[in-house]
Amino acid sequence: MASSAKELPLDILMRIFGFLPVPSVCRLRAVCKQWNALIDSPEFGTLCALAPRQRFYVLLTPGRCRNADAGWCVLDVMDERFYSLDSSYLVDHAKKANPCGDETYSLETVDTAGGLFLVAYREKHVLPRFNVLYVCHPVTKTLKRLPPIVGMAYELTSPILTVDYSAKTYKVICIGEQMHMYDSQNGQWSELATPPDRDLAVCSAVCNNTVYTIFGKRSCHMLLTYSLIDDAWSKEGAELPYNSFEQLVVVNGEVYLVAGSRTSCFCGQEMCLKSCIIVSKVAPPPKAPEKIARMPETWHTLLYPPNQDWNNCYGIPSFIAVASECAIVFTSTSGRCIVYDLANRSWRSVQKRHHYNRKLAASSTTLNPGFLL
Repeated sequence: MASSAKELPLDILMRIFGFLPVPSVCRLRAVCKQWNALIDSPEFGTLCALAPRQRFYVLLTPGRCRNADAGWCVLDVMDERFYSLDSSYLVDHAKKANPCGDETYSLETVDTAGGLFLVAYREKHVLPRFNVLYVCHPVTKTLKRLPPIVGMAYELTSPILTVDYSAKTYKVICIGEQMHMYDSQNGQWSELATPPDRDLAVCSAVCNNTVYTIFGKRSCHMLLTYSLIDDAWSKEGAELPYNSFEQLVVVNGEVYLVAGSRTSCFCGQEMCLKSCIIVSKVAPPPKAPEKIARMPETWHTLLYPPNQDWNNCYGIPSFIAVASECAIVFTSTSGRCIVYDLANRSWRSVQKRHHYNRKLAASSTTLNPGFLL
């Protein structure tokens, strides 16, 4: 079948490939040099970029990887299928750039957006610090090593990747005691307005040219916004109750706060602590997020089966929430994935399980060949 397909005109092949799931397109690169060149061509990229609907994939990776593989695995939530993505080109490049190799450095995929992956290459003995940032295209197997940030303290940063498909550009934003942004249009870092809150940036998300960031200590958290257009932070913030886990998720141009907390309850005759997961819709500060859903006990138990020690040091399950088209996907080291549909406010589970039973990292993105680094 492959031999007969090779004889088809390239424009017909291009249109056929355009209907396939992107992980399938990745596998077709290995068939022959002609198909590999076709998938790498700007024409095919433009065709994919013009697709009316981009399918979202949930990227699952180990928290840190020191092997010959970054461990990229994507879940197609719609078809409930897992795909592996090749990362050998990134690992090979990182080893050449840092001769000390696997024993000294580790790879960590810190964010995804628009089909691009943001990967930090970190020193093993300095855990909060990233030394090198790479922007990778998993479909075309290309990468860009970003220049170092001059004058910025690398510790306690929260890297964010945002992509503008209309302008064919991407930005990397790092938030710590200072704030810097890399713009692919000029290939340089620039210093932005200093965050008004000196506390740790817990999590961040970008939506409609606005950066939403939660700062905080153990006693109190504060939600602040930053305008990329005006280079200014909001004068007022929204106070949030302390939660042991918080994550900001962007779905269809709206921001949601996913929080893990615990409450006191009676277990028979004794008082005990019970964890719960809350979904809230975020409005611009100072308005507080509006609670819209709480994960039912049925799904919570499925995500965290009883008698399993998957709780973090605060007693709250270490889970991850990511966007997927009109839904939020929850997953944990149990291997389970729970989907909350924002349109009809319903819950469901993904039947297949992933194999990451230790520290887990996850994010979501389209996988689009239409962006060329």
